[in-house]
Parts: sequence; structure tokens; C-alpha cells
Amino acid sequence: MISLHVETFKDEITSIGAIHLFQPPEHRHFIAQKEFYEELRVLGKGEHEARSPDRKHPEKAIKKFAAWLQDISDPTSVGFDVNQHLNSLKILSSRYNAQVFNPRIIIELQEVCYVVMSINASEIPKIITLDNIIEYAGLASAPSPCNSLEQARLESEVLSRLMHGKSLYKAYCKEQFPVPEYIL
Repeated sequence: MISLHVETFKDEITSIGAIHLFQPPEHRHFIAQKEFYEELRVLGKGEHEARSPDRKHPEKAIKKFAAWLQDISDPTSVGFDVNQHLNSLKILSSRYNAQVFNPRIIIELQEVCYVVMSINASEIPKIITLDNIIEYAGLASAPSPCNSLEQARLESEVLSRLMHGKSLYKAYCKEQFPVPEYIL
């Protein structure tokens, strides 16, 4: 499974963050196996920082991401608004003729949270935002500013808590951010 987050600026990808989450058959938890992070240069008009030569050319970045994906056997993709992120990646990959994965299953965090809230008889907000989900999972708001890898980590942590009632990263340890009892 791949936790995916893409940052954009005016319809151009500025960074890609992804985490390969593995769930051993004998365990009820995820293991973050490997991570991908790349900042992309915006080629058109845009913020000065996004046009920095320190960032990778979009073609090199998308091909590097495609290569990173080659070793992942389960192309399931998960995240908040992950369909939007996948569409941005498809557009970029078609522009540079890169073969980026086509997930067989797409899991939106909004849907997972809705199901968990329903099972736990929790009050469901009219609109399930990322902040609602993060709060429901017992975490603090997303750091601002944050990059796409930090966002993918946070979304992976939320997924682990919602699906397994367990924390994934030490940064979200039980003492500072305990998993709420209503999820367990």
C-alpha cells in the first residue's frame, strides 16, 4: 500500500511524498518500509522558491518516482483526496512518458474515517475534512507549513490508528498523542 501526498501550485506539482506501508499477514499493524520525497521545479510562472534550480526538473522527478514504485507489489493507494493526487501524477507522467502506477484500489481517508465513526456511533460532521480526521484520530493539526512527505507520514499515522488502533511513528507516541479509546 502506498500513502501518497502531492503538493501543487497553480496546477503544477511542487513535491511528491510517498510511503510504502506493508502489513505482514500475521500482524494487525502497518510497517513503514520505505519513503520517497522529491521537490519539483515549476517551469512556468510561479513562486520564486518553486522555480529554484535546487529542485528537480519534473521529468527527472516523475521518472525517479516511477522507478521507486517498481519494487512495490501492492499498488493500493491511500490518502486524503488521493484521487486528486493521482490525477496530478497521471498528467505529469503522461507529459514525460513515464510509467507511474495505476492503483488497483484507492482508499480515501475520508471514507475510512466515516466507516470508523459509524461503527463507533460517533457524531459524523457534514463535511469530513482532514482536520476532522486528524482530531478524531487523537492527533494535533497538521503542521504548517509542511511538505508532502510530512503530510504522507501524518496520513499514514491516521490510517494506522483508524484501521488498527495503533500508532505507526514514534513522533506520534502514546504519551503525547494517545490513540483515543473509542478507536480501540
